[in-house]
Order: sequence, then C-alpha cells, then structure tokens
Amino acid sequence: MVVLDTGFIIDFLNEREEAINHFQKLLETQEELSTTVINIYELEVGVRKSSKKEKNRKTIDEILKIAKVFDIDLKTTNIAARIFDGLAKKGDLIDDFDIFIAASCIANNDKLLTKNVKDFKRIEELEVETY
Repeated sequence: MVVLDTGFIIDFLNEREEAINHFQKLLETQEELSTTVINIYELEVGVRKSSKKEKNRKTIDEILKIAKVFDIDLKTTNIAARIFDGLAKKGDLIDDFDIFIAASCIANNDKLLTKNVKDFKRIEELEVETY
C-alpha cells in the first residue's frame, strides 16, 4: 500500500503531469492507496483557501472513495514520539504533522509517496517513494 502525501494530492489537483502519470501507474498496477487524517486536514485547509473550491472538493472526494484513511491511534502516537525523540537528539527535527504522517506509514508498513524527500529521508525506517 502507498500513502499519498498532501503534496502529491495537491500536485494532482493542480494537474501536474508527473502526478497524473504516477497516479495512473498506481491505478494500473492496482496499488492500494491510502492517506492519513493529517493529510486530509491539510487538504481541507487548502480547499477553504482555494479559488477552485468546488473542483478541488470533488477531486478530494473521489480520491477518498478509493483511498483508505489512517487515523491516529496509540501505536501511531508511540511511533511518532519515538521519531520525534530520535530526530530531536540529532538536532534534525521536522514538522510535527510530517512526523505523524511518517508514523502512520510505519505503523501500517506502508511507503509514502511524496516530493518532500528532504524531510522524510531523515526517518530511517520510513520507505519513501517520489514521482
């Protein structure tokens, strides 16, 4: 299963060719798709700010019909705390939302589809895919 990061979904909404092509490839290979409640939150904030509210809302709703959404549970929270601690000890922290997204991927043994490789590569146990 692959977890769609907010940036990927935004690139898809903005009809960026590389995101559309990668999404098509995922569908063709019947890769199971997922995202997290954190990503949904970030998208919801974006929809409210968007000049294309209706179009973006429809696209997000269509993605949610085919993607599983991971909640934040105790296992994810414990993994997030472990990630935070490890990064803090190195003086290499990333955004808390990104820590929870990574923890959701790790908790569910999934890879993350993102362009934000710079931040997410700091988390050694996270498998990252880019497009």
